[in-house]
Amino acid sequence: MLVLRAIIVMMVFSLTGCTYYLWSLSDTRSTTVREMNFSDRISGMFEYKNVHLTEGDNGTGRDIIRLPDEGVGFVGDDNIYFVTVNGNELLALNDLMKKVPLRMNNDDKFIDMNLKGYYSKNTNAEFQKTVSVRTRKPLATLTQSQKKALEDKRFSSVEGYLQRSVTVEGIIINRMRLGSSFPQTTSLDESYQVRFYSSYRYDKFDSGSVALKLALTPVTLIGDVVFIPLYLLTAK
Repeated sequence: MLVLRAIIVMMVFSLTGCTYYLWSLSDTRSTTVREMNFSDRISGMFEYKNVHLTEGDNGTGRDIIRLPDEGVGFVGDDNIYFVTVNGNELLALNDLMKKVPLRMNNDDKFIDMNLKGYYSKNTNAEFQKTVSVRTRKPLATLTQSQKKALEDKRFSSVEGYLQRSVTVEGIIINRMRLGSSFPQTTSLDESYQVRFYSSYRYDKFDSGSVALKLALTPVTLIGDVVFIPLYLLTAK
């Protein structure tokens, strides 16, 4: 009898054009899912200046990816990571770590990054990360020169330590696309595993899914790339 009543109700709503209303009564709640798309081993850091990324092998094509006039990036086994927003802040933190023991990552094994939405047709992906760095030692044990150096970089006191955050953004280029136009570098003694995550709603299409093989058009790098000591990721 209960099934019969349900069928009759559905027929009435269908005849009156209210089928949509029936669907709206169902539970459409969804859950935000955070999913790891890929990981890479980071083994180097570089500064870049006046770099142009062009299509083709001869470097005469048009620029396909706009980069700042200067910035920093990271070398991975599979990809090259160009920081496009707040690279100068990242570089300043990297230099500061030569003077003051700092801690960047809460996980001693991994550094997690967020992927941003769809691929563009030219980059393999875009990433974003809010980097939070704090002193290893309590504020009370730091020297005056260390305190000044940190305060000059806009560190502030948080729970007895000096701390600051900076949000960086950048692009990911599959290393195979750059070929021999990207300078070779010797891997560091230590390397760091970086994981890339995307978030999406369970009831919608996953716009953050990553397939690094989607964009493999050859890219030529023209400009200055200088490898520098990698202190930033060692602050764990």
